[in-house]
Amino acid sequence: MPLRVSYDGGSKTLQALDFEFRAVPGWKLVFVCLTSIRYPKFDIRNLHYMIPHQQGLLSFGTIRQLWQALGVPLYPVQLNADDYPGLDAQTLAFLDEVGYPEAAEPGLDFTDLSEKLFTHTQLYHRDDFPVLDQYLVIGANAEGNPVCIDTTDGTIVFIDHDHGFESVFINTSLMQLSYCMAVYGIARKDLAELKPADLAALSSTLEQADKACLAVGNFWEMEIGNMDRELNFS
Repeated sequence: MPLRVSYDGGSKTLQALDFEFRAVPGWKLVFVCLTSIRYPKFDIRNLHYMIPHQQGLLSFGTIRQLWQALGVPLYPVQLNADDYPGLDAQTLAFLDEVGYPEAAEPGLDFTDLSEKLFTHTQLYHRDDFPVLDQYLVIGANAEGNPVCIDTTDGTIVFIDHDHGFESVFINTSLMQLSYCMAVYGIARKDLAELKPADLAALSSTLEQADKACLAVGNFWEMEIGNMDRELNFS
């Protein structure tokens, strides 16, 4: 169904986009020339949070277009399913069809996410390190702790090397992590203009996509707290 939006100087009809928009007071995000829009380049103003269709279910198209709006390229990763029996079909398909960024806010690096993945034990083989074969390393956080896929359940975690190799939950799946990073990245583009209601809307959007991600002590709960302090809201 076409989506009609207003912008400075008039309105424009966008055809068959994979996402819908929810207006949130205070947001002033700008999405420029999505590749799926067959119109001359123009700024789309006063469009706010994109929310997944069907009560929080994500689609490959939704996530792909979020990254396009953010201007961050995605790189396909083709993994042989036989080599990684702990990865589910959706994760393999998502990496192949949508891809992943090389880096993303907040301070995440995914240069380890390639066509050959290694377990935590293989990359960090030391006598004083525990055996952590269930974790496939895909990158690192800002502190240099490895970001991993837990092959027992598909969740995304980081392993805190400074606190007893504790596993800290990030997202329920690689796909949900991609969505949350894109939405968070869009929010940070207008960081100076954010208001408390906007931060609450960001939290709500992340939780809508992955209910577990904002539990106390989890990665995104800590990052929202960091943004709150950065903006001096509390």
